[in-house]
Amino acid sequence: MRSFLSDIADRYAPLGRGLSDYVFVLPSKRAGWALGEQLLGRVNTPLLAPEIWSIEPFVAELAQKHHPGNTALLLELYEAYRSLALENHDSFQVFLGWGPTLLGDFEEIDRYLIPAKTLMSDLNYLQELNHWSQEEHTTPMVGNYMAFWQMLYPLYQAFEERISAKGWAHQGLLYRRASEKIDEYLKDHSDKKWVFIGFNALNKAEEVIFQKMLDSGRATAYWDIDLHYLNDPVHDAGHFMRLYKQWPYYQNHPFLGPESYGQTSQKIQLIGIPKTVAQMQYCGQLLRALSEDERNKTAVILGDETALNPLIHALPEEATANITMGFPVPSSLMASLWRLVWTLGSRGNDSPIHKPDLVALVTHPLLTPFWEAQLPGFLALFRERIIHQTKTYWNLDALMRAIPEASGLWEKYFDGWCHAPLEFIARQQGFTERLLEHNSLSDDPTAGSVLWHVHEVWQELSRIACQYSFVDQPKSLQYLFDQLLAQRQLNFQGDALVGLQVMGMLESRNLDFEQVVITHVNEGLLPAGRTTNSHLPYALKKAFGLPTFKEKDAVYTYHFYRLLQRAKKVYLTYNTAPDVLAGGEKSRWIHQLLADELTRKKCVELPVSPNSDFHPNNPLTVQKTPEVISVIKEHLSAKISASALMAYLRNPLDFYRKYVLKIEEPNPFDGQISHRVFGNIVHDSLYELYTPLVGKVCSPEALTEVKQKIATVVRAQFKEKQEDPENTTGRNALALSVLIKSVENLVDYDLELAQQGSLEIVSLEETYTQSLSLPGIDFPLALYGKIDRIDRLNGVLRIIDYKTGRVIPSEVTLSSWDQLLSGTGKEKAFQLLFYGLLSQNHPSLQGPITAGIFSFKNCKDGVMGFADKSQKPPQTLLDDPLLDAFKKQLSSLVLELLDPKQPFVQKEIEDQ
Repeated sequence: MRSFLSDIADRYAPLGRGLSDYVFVLPSKRAGWALGEQLLGRVNTPLLAPEIWSIEPFVAELAQKHHPGNTALLLELYEAYRSLALENHDSFQVFLGWGPTLLGDFEEIDRYLIPAKTLMSDLNYLQELNHWSQEEHTTPMVGNYMAFWQMLYPLYQAFEERISAKGWAHQGLLYRRASEKIDEYLKDHSDKKWVFIGFNALNKAEEVIFQKMLDSGRATAYWDIDLHYLNDPVHDAGHFMRLYKQWPYYQNHPFLGPESYGQTSQKIQLIGIPKTVAQMQYCGQLLRALSEDERNKTAVILGDETALNPLIHALPEEATANITMGFPVPSSLMASLWRLVWTLGSRGNDSPIHKPDLVALVTHPLLTPFWEAQLPGFLALFRERIIHQTKTYWNLDALMRAIPEASGLWEKYFDGWCHAPLEFIARQQGFTERLLEHNSLSDDPTAGSVLWHVHEVWQELSRIACQYSFVDQPKSLQYLFDQLLAQRQLNFQGDALVGLQVMGMLESRNLDFEQVVITHVNEGLLPAGRTTNSHLPYALKKAFGLPTFKEKDAVYTYHFYRLLQRAKKVYLTYNTAPDVLAGGEKSRWIHQLLADELTRKKCVELPVSPNSDFHPNNPLTVQKTPEVISVIKEHLSAKISASALMAYLRNPLDFYRKYVLKIEEPNPFDGQISHRVFGNIVHDSLYELYTPLVGKVCSPEALTEVKQKIATVVRAQFKEKQEDPENTTGRNALALSVLIKSVENLVDYDLELAQQGSLEIVSLEETYTQSLSLPGIDFPLALYGKIDRIDRLNGVLRIIDYKTGRVIPSEVTLSSWDQLLSGTGKEKAFQLLFYGLLSQNHPSLQGPITAGIFSFKNCKDGVMGFADKSQKPPQTLLDDPLLDAFKKQLSSLVLELLDPKQPFVQKEIEDQ
């Protein structure tokens, strides 16, 4: 394969020592390195190397100005804004909402040599027309809006004056100044000749520079494009070059470079794969099928550069890869740590810490060794006293009380924003330095490298905060921190010219490969589509010749087709899964390839599904070893509850995890009230409200008093178990209202009973035990349970269990005893019968007894009582014959639990 740069090298290498008179200008540094390598391979005698520039340093050389970086320019833009004689100035924090976009517009105006005063005057008139009204006076909002457009040109002037006085220039101003100084530059370098190689989309300043240098007779330009697209009057790949071919210079000189690449041997595979990870895995599969020599002539072009990480993990181990795009520091694990630091550090001193943020920071994988080094045992205390608590918001005082042993850590690392930026930055610098000193990071060179970048960013922020007094708010500092960090990347080791090449689309400029893999060829990604970030409306841009989304699409269309033109094999992968954000529709470029007579015969469509071995859904099974049987016996003989046996009935594997392995369920801390906390608040509120009535007949007056206390008691419980009701919003605020209403519903139900008969509260949240011997089991069972409430209604005892979830009457009744252990949703009936056994022969529970459930989700049903409907009429009293029948079922269940031939088998549970 003959590459574009090898052809250029063939033209100029024979000049020998005359090469030193030439200056080669290319679109990128990478292309410059490739050209230098090509020239070096063709020169056999010692000589002075020619100058090889990428375009941006070349323009800066022409302009004789310095680009200080966008952060410094943004700060100076705000200083220029504050210098304007305006009635009101936005704060720096508000400015950050519109300033960066305005800076981009200023750069574009200068790059395209637009008369700024004319454009901004027209922009002002356009906005006035949009907001024209017959009323003489405008509203303050419209007045402020119009004032913004009116001050743009004065701000443009003030900003240019400020940065020019410092010898600075933003990128657009560099181009404007370079175009103004080109004649002077040509005079000062009369001994030089220039060669412009492989350019495509030039801004107006570049067009002026190129044309003047070409007209001088001491410059040449080579353009890299297939004649098929250059001669097509509408194809976007040749859009810009058709314009340049109309330059006056080319009326008398040849347009150098374009060739016909309609090679018939080329193969283009169009590969549809769902989602990013599958695309990257497929790329790895393609690369493994190539020989080492073939991989050395292959490029992987990432249409979505965020896919770099999954691609790295998919690359063949034996492949030598050069990744020139670098790994962005903000995507690293260490950078995620600093996002958490900002979340906690930028809050006010008195503001509570959201528990998920606190837990995420303390348990961050890069920090856990650090905390243990600071205070051994700290993480165990943190899990016990904070993670396992239901409290959602914590302040510094609460943390101190929870873990007083860590008071030094709390004060040093978890104190809030100090209203002094320099003090906050100094704290974070100290934190960074202590992390750098910590030995655990030495095993992770990536984390250490990122941390050095973070340390340098804190130093830069400290300098900014000292120099610019208006940088005094947490969000402003965080914006600058993120911007400074985003400019940094971790460079991969590799040879830019050897091995598999991994890059983004723009890095491929001027480079050619025999095999090309381009990923994410979807609308919205390649090309990007109608994305814009500008204060200038489309119509105004069009009128002044500024680039719109159409021109930006044409830029990438050219690069896409240029990559294809010399390649022998092309693989284009695209996402087939519907996804608005990640591109669910194949790119228009694929449709164009299939429609174009030059390429459609080369294309093969190949939808691909990720490899997956189908395994039947065999339920997970755990055998009962002697050790497991021993643990079960120990549990049954020490304390067995209805909840444990119900867990076995619902799903035996749940019983194994919780009661054999003793694995606790994770305590959710997403800020939303959990079902468990909701239930605890209901139970504890009712216990507090009804305790004064225990042992008494409830009068309507007493229950009316209870009802008046409900809101206060529930709110106090909510504050203890969840968060301060005064600060509750969203779903939790609704949950608080539901809690109060739920308790009111039960009190209203009891009030109605008290008005119609006699209601006496016997016990609340009392624990009952019973030792029970069953046939076939050589040890007594230790039955245990805490019964929510036992009352006496009109002389009949009632065991009542509260449920905050929905319960229907059929769940607490039996039409056949075979249903009880069959897993058909009769666990609640089982629980009520179990409570009946606990109360059997209890000295304080004499007389007829029933059992039922009060569901707060369907409180209108009242207490839904157990009933054995296999008898006629249905049996509702828990008398001895009925409980003896239950003992037989319980004995059968326990024998199954102890049977080593009956393994624990996973059940599929709906809505679990």
